[in-house]
Amino acid sequence: MMRIGLYLSLALLWACRPDPGPHYYESQEDFSQSSVPGGNFLAGEVPYQVGTPRLNVGVFYEGDSSDVIAINEADIFYYIYDQVMPDESRISTFTQTTDEDRIEGTYADHFMMGDLGWFGCGVHWDDERDLSSWSHLAISFKTSSASVSDIQIGMNNIIDEQETAFFLPASDYGFVNDGQWHRVVLPMAHFENLGLNPTLVRSPLILSSGTLAIAAGEELLVDDAYFFVGETAETDLPEPDAGP
Repeated sequence: MMRIGLYLSLALLWACRPDPGPHYYESQEDFSQSSVPGGNFLAGEVPYQVGTPRLNVGVFYEGDSSDVIAINEADIFYYIYDQVMPDESRISTFTQTTDEDRIEGTYADHFMMGDLGWFGCGVHWDDERDLSSWSHLAISFKTSSASVSDIQIGMNNIIDEQETAFFLPASDYGFVNDGQWHRVVLPMAHFENLGLNPTLVRSPLILSSGTLAIAAGEELLVDDAYFFVGETAETDLPEPDAGP
């Protein structure tokens, strides 16, 4: 695991989530093509067609796309979130490896949960970017772990000099922890309804448990994440639950 010598606190809006203390996205895994397992390249549930808009934000996707914002470890990062302990040590919320059980490419990313009770990771840009031309975010998950019953998917803006995240629950968009792959498609408009400004995004993809009930050793596979424009035939887009 590569250590980044820059400690940045992450101020997030977590719906119905107790605060476990300060969060740091100090730790970063580098998943290069040279380190992935062998195997046939899979095109994904919705294969890319040349000439169609598709944005790869540098994680959980290996295939072709019209646009790529690659992780460069200079001003574009992927972080596994850490938790600061009372002795000021930092413990990663999960470990990440690769797995040949996949939807797209040659591997999926495999999360093994730590013993902190929650997990989190995200892509973070030093500079804000305009994502208003993209209409949906797609991502696929697989788990049979009982405590991974939902996954919060977020994006963030800088508001009053603080990073403020807006989350949608994957379970509202078809995710179930039944041991099968589930493609989750989230409209950008639903993030905007929560307050996201799509023209000033600093984090295009954040994943979190959203609870303090994740059991140590539980597992999650993540794959086939990208932004696209327009609706596709297999896309069933429910309206999110407005809640109480």
